[in-house]
Amino acid sequence: MIEIKLHEYNEYFQRKIHHINQYQLQSLNDYFDKYTALYSLYSRMYFTILPILKANNIISGNVFKVAGKTNNPIYNRREPDEKLISTLYVSKYLDTESNVIIEQCREEINSFINFIEKDIFHIVLYFGVHQAEEDKRLLKQLQSSSTANKLKALLMILYCLKRNIFTGEKGFYQNQQDILSPAITSLEKVINMFHEKLMQEQQILNI
Repeated sequence: MIEIKLHEYNEYFQRKIHHINQYQLQSLNDYFDKYTALYSLYSRMYFTILPILKANNIISGNVFKVAGKTNNPIYNRREPDEKLISTLYVSKYLDTESNVIIEQCREEINSFINFIEKDIFHIVLYFGVHQAEEDKRLLKQLQSSSTANKLKALLMILYCLKRNIFTGEKGFYQNQQDILSPAITSLEKVINMFHEKLMQEQQILNI
């Protein structure tokens, strides 16, 4: 493990967030680019916390999974389960901040509830096929009285949007701006709270 000093992490974060703040959101391309940049920063942050979670006994064992077997040895390797890390583990790490995050993201969560209830956007896709029951499960969590459940659902939605828009469905459609807008603002709020907590740590470890 390599120890990364807090001031080094903070310098990295400040450089990235300064760049992200340059986006003016004047076109659909700007929305795509800003969400991509935000999620890239978020990804760097959630991989950073794995050793912290292990040290605090929040998680145990191996957080890696074996990729599906193929005839190509390049893909027969151990890979991080990104969905697990970006939702379950981050929500555990931010558990004590969930009340604040959910309050700050109230408007964005209501937008996601509306999108799912009215079938405006499909959140969970499997090889491009809408998983309606999974969307209903997310809706139930968003409407839960538990802020922890709401936070997990919110993080899962942000993960699914990243997968669907940027690695799944291709093309630019103007209505995507409607869902990218609350996704961007909610992800910004999560990142800000995430960063505040990271800066309170004694040290940051990186695998």
